[in-house]
Amino acid sequence: MRATCAELRVELDAPGVLRAAIEWGGVRVSVERLSVSRSRGHGAVSRCTCPHWGYVRTGRLRVAYPDHDEVISAGDLYYAAPGHVLLVEEDSDLVELSPADAWTRAAATLDDAGGKCGLHRGHDLRDGPHDKYMEGEDHAH
Repeated sequence: MRATCAELRVELDAPGVLRAAIEWGGVRVSVERLSVSRSRGHGAVSRCTCPHWGYVRTGRLRVAYPDHDEVISAGDLYYAAPGHVLLVEEDSDLVELSPADAWTRAAATLDDAGGKCGLHRGHDLRDGPHDKYMEGEDHAH
């Protein structure tokens, strides 16, 4: 199977985030453009329960866990384990792979709880409770 980025179904096209994806063989493949401008207000944000593997084509992101952060930059391959919050430090363009069933469950849980997986301007999140963060409007994954 193959597809160009232009052939992928656009799931979200909003100011500061563009996400297109397809599912192949139980794997969700997405191409995402994330902007630092997604940072907004305060409120609860749920940690993402879905694992993700990816490649950062441009930009810089921070994957925040309760006990540490990992910075991923242009040219990096990454693995984001369940329990992360994604912080956008520079406008970024990435390709991400996730188990389709885990992604669907995580998205439903986040929507049901009214929380969102973080799309934030980068900063240290460990100063407060580990499950409360600045709110992002939409989850990146």
